[in-house]
Amino acid sequence: VSKDLSEGHFVSNSTNAPGLAKKVEMELRKRKQVTVHTYADAKYAAGTILKALASVPDLAGKDQPLVCTVGAVKGVDEGSVPRVMVHASAPAAWAEVSGDEFIAYPPGANPAEGALKRFRDTVHNRLGHGKVVTMQARGQDAVMHAMEALAEARVRTAEVEVRWVDAFEGSQGAQALQLKAKQGQPWEQFNATDFKKTALLRVGDKTEMKDLAKAIGLEVGRNGAAALHIFSEHRAYVSLAMKAIASAPGSVESGLARISVVPSLGGTKGEKSRRSLRLYMRKV
Repeated sequence: VSKDLSEGHFVSNSTNAPGLAKKVEMELRKRKQVTVHTYADAKYAAGTILKALASVPDLAGKDQPLVCTVGAVKGVDEGSVPRVMVHASAPAAWAEVSGDEFIAYPPGANPAEGALKRFRDTVHNRLGHGKVVTMQARGQDAVMHAMEALAEARVRTAEVEVRWVDAFEGSQGAQALQLKAKQGQPWEQFNATDFKKTALLRVGDKTEMKDLAKAIGLEVGRNGAAALHIFSEHRAYVSLAMKAIASAPGSVESGLARISVVPSLGGTKGEKSRRSLRLYMRKV
């Protein structure tokens, strides 16, 4: 841990946490590491550092926390108060992939105010500029937030491929769903599809993921397409459906290698109106 007091920002008891967080977030766009420090007996300043660093991921629209190391520095003069230094850096998962691919990070449960909107706006903006948007989703909330954002793509649909991958660093042995999305058809063209020719599969409390994966694989392999409609409040069902889609190509001996999903939003009308997520699956 570097103990050079000339580095970074000194934080006093009067420093504003939101202002410090914004400064750190801006600097991390250009630098690998940002340092903040304060006197060891400045408890309010220490609290400000903690609050600011905890807020940076939300400002950056990310889901992973900063990686921080802490060190102590003795006072320069005899009897002077020691300093506490914190070196903060962005985790590897924050890095944007070069070229035509962009990594986005779907929020988990109970995202901070504004974080979900920033995530959706980022996804829509990147898709609109022709980028391939890649996401890892672990947990039903992250999966739902990712799919709803893609279902609300502007002008054109989002075509999504989902597969199992090893999770990001720090999750030993864990797997996650990886979603790769690109621009698809204009919505007018997609909505002109004759969906009556497509089998509508069901998801319920007793649905087993392996059984659903096999049903998807058989239907898409045989007829070229299938659909799933799930009410939005059933996040566990959406997560189960995406896991099944990721598993479908390997669940049947049909030569089915890849499945593309076009998500859209629908719903029922009336006093008990309910929003639903519609997944239209096609052979690639």
